[in-house]
Amino acid sequence: NPFWTLRDIWALNAIGGLNKTMLSSLSQKEDEHIRGWAVRLSSENGQFSFVGSPESEKSGLVLTYIASALRNANPVFEKWYVAKGLASHGEFANDPVFPLMVWYAIQPDVPNFTKEAIALADTSKLPKIRTFITRRIFEDLSKDANHADEVVRLLLSPRSAEFQADILVGMDDALKGAQKAIAPPSWKAVAEILAKSNDKRVIEVFTRLNALFGDGRALDTLRATVARS
Repeated sequence: NPFWTLRDIWALNAIGGLNKTMLSSLSQKEDEHIRGWAVRLSSENGQFSFVGSPESEKSGLVLTYIASALRNANPVFEKWYVAKGLASHGEFANDPVFPLMVWYAIQPDVPNFTKEAIALADTSKLPKIRTFITRRIFEDLSKDANHADEVVRLLLSPRSAEFQADILVGMDDALKGAQKAIAPPSWKAVAEILAKSNDKRVIEVFTRLNALFGDGRALDTLRATVARS
């Protein structure tokens, strides 16, 4: 009975009777509430370690528990492995909470683990994660254009309009208020690709960024767009 099992778990936790082995075993139980509490208590006890593959977890409840506990994952490399699994659940892309929980868990580590962050942006099925990672990296554009360029280079490969827009919106959000910005080295090549897009959202954000990066032709296009509105 899951109810009585949970009562036993809470009682053991209260008297310090739960250990890592027991929590790992509980995290594999059939009932989602038991699995969720196993993850939560392991994090509270400073023992967070997810057993199994995050990709295979079907319960939104358990996934949210994992995302919440992920902030305490140690070593940090385990955090990126679990985050990749969480971000593979595109079925929760429009959930108002889940993508944000994943982001809050990884956000503090993005500046020091940009390689892992960009790899996650590349594969994420949660658009918000891709946009937020891009925004955070581009906030440091003036300090480190190389990492920003690695993000831009993601757009050199064939991508969906949604993927392109996710990256562009992240760049645009980070650079809001700036009068001019340094164009990442790969921007010129990417601009040639984006200029051929038929997606209205992509063209709109791309035009703003191109103007910001100092392309005179883009400024003319932007003025023409304003004149027509």
